[in-house]
Amino acid sequence: MSLPQGPQWLRVSPEEQLQQLITTGSKAILLLGPPRTGKTRAVDAVVTRSDEDRVTIQIHDGWGYDELMVSFRPNERGEWNWTRGALLEAIREKKKFVILEEINRTQATQALGEVFSLLEEKYRGEANAIKLRNGDLFFIPEDTTIIATMNTLDKSTEDLDDALLGRFACVEYPPRVEDLITILRTQGLDDEVVNNLSELFASIQQYYPLGHGYFADLKPDVNVIDYYRARVRPVLQSHLKGYRDEDLANIDEKVDQLFNAQPALSTHRNR
Repeated sequence: MSLPQGPQWLRVSPEEQLQQLITTGSKAILLLGPPRTGKTRAVDAVVTRSDEDRVTIQIHDGWGYDELMVSFRPNERGEWNWTRGALLEAIREKKKFVILEEINRTQATQALGEVFSLLEEKYRGEANAIKLRNGDLFFIPEDTTIIATMNTLDKSTEDLDDALLGRFACVEYPPRVEDLITILRTQGLDDEVVNNLSELFASIQQYYPLGHGYFADLKPDVNVIDYYRARVRPVLQSHLKGYRDEDLANIDEKVDQLFNAQPALSTHRNR
């Protein structure tokens, strides 16, 4: 298995980078990377889901300014009124942590509208209040931390433009063999299985940036090939089959080499 490449500062764990940003007072943070690389788990480590100061907003396809900020729409009686969107409501409730899950599922810059510039710390506070479409004044408090996550693999979604990216402090969450090893050892898997899975994981990265979290449910006494076939291969197949069949076949062969040759191999850690 090859060692990480590049300068040492590029190898600092994402969790450590995020903690540094939180500690130094960053108030707009973007976590970006493939699925199952620990972005949401990292947010939960900063502030738990049960914390009264946190609100999580799951962005949906096609959401715009109406859903996030404010809209003029009829109620159940057909009466037209201004309605607050999810982000505006969270800010009005003075939440200390606002989590925007999968922000690239919509055209974020357009969806945020005039609020776009207020993400920056120097434009926080009542002195920088702006007028919304409904005539209300709006500002983001200085102590509100906005953390957004972004799936960098889903090409059916929208890319964030440079202007919006420049308003966030970014932390990349790549697939990491170190985190895979931690997951597997925590599950109590045998050292030989951990080593073989680490080799398989490194091999997969040559073809597709599979997140280490896809192996999080592998338990002792579960056949690795069965797990791969049911939980990992469908993800690879979705992205490789049809135009990169040879790559998928190479990964399948690697699985066979590492695990099928030892069908009786226990996944229990040696004790």
